Amino acid sequence: MKRGWLEINLNKLKNNYNIAKEKAVGKEIMAVVKADAYGLGACKISETLSSLGVNIFGVACIEEALELRKNGLKKEILILGVINFTDYKLAFDNDIQLTISSFDELEYLRKNNFKNPKIHIKIDTGMGRIGFLNDEIYYWIKENNKKLNFEIRGIFSHFSCSDIESEDDYTMKQINKFKIYENIEGIRYTHIQNSAGIIRFNNSCNGNLARAGMLLYGYTSLDTRISPILKFKTIVSHIKKVQEDSYISYEKTKLVKKGTVICTIPIGYADGYDRRFSNRGYVFIRGVRCNILGRVCMDATMIELPEVLYKEISIGEEVDVLGDNPLQQLSDVGISPYEFLLFISKRVKRNYIEII
Repeated sequence: MKRGWLEINLNKLKNNYNIAKEKAVGKEIMAVVKADAYGLGACKISETLSSLGVNIFGVACIEEALELRKNGLKKEILILGVINFTDYKLAFDNDIQLTISSFDELEYLRKNNFKNPKIHIKIDTGMGRIGFLNDEIYYWIKENNKKLNFEIRGIFSHFSCSDIESEDDYTMKQINKFKIYENIEGIRYTHIQNSAGIIRFNNSCNGNLARAGMLLYGYTSLDTRISPILKFKTIVSHIKKVQEDSYISYEKTKLVKKGTVICTIPIGYADGYDRRFSNRGYVFIRGVRCNILGRVCMDATMIELPEVLYKEISIGEEVDVLGDNPLQQLSDVGISPYEFLLFISKRVKRNYIEII
């Protein structure tokens, strides 16, 4: 019996990438495929985007970068986070670019004779995560760039709230702090824009690279032409009409009346279907909304079958876990799309389709 599966539409991925290119006019696109391309399969997603013309990919750690190399990706790869000094040689031997955010890291590079090392300097303009905090690195780059034993391939920063209109003044402060780095000679890439930054601030940024993550995968409301590339599906595995008023699932949180028709679907929080959907979420069968009843279990969830569907469906009927407005479904229960995508477990099979 099928349990749950994803349908990942590569044509929609292509459409979203083309919108990213249109929005980021004058800039290349870095595809952010960290965390297994937000749970959608980094190797297949990267292969597809590479064929569309993406030349540089962003990951979070050495393991993610090596997986892409092992699976044949020849394009540039940047590790966006900090890694251990002991992994520098492994990264450079595999032509993987590193993020550098401290003078200690620069000194380690200077003291070692690595094979063809390429790095990106990270500037903290207001995210407060990693990166150089002041202009001191600017003058260091200007003074030392032409006499280093490694290549400064890029300089970058990261927006913290570019998707929040009420915080646009803060985003502009970040942009203005970064401008000093955008015209240093001899640097291949300068980049500060994330997905929201591509859509909302492209004309304010003078870099030549923009990083697209969630924009590619479609879970954003900032451009109505962008569509989610993912459908999460399951089936009806059990149907019954309760014979008396009954509690449903753990902890007796939902009481249903006699005659209510209950469907069980074979996905639960072990599949990534979050417990916050309990008694609040809903799925769709033949386009009809079906509410979640009781607690989401580890391997199963119960839903109420509306009367309009009762005599129409049977075991094996396909269920859309997310409908045509997934952002609303997630918002209704307080789950971010980042969480939802990343928590879909490996036992949910990924199927790649190319339907227009």
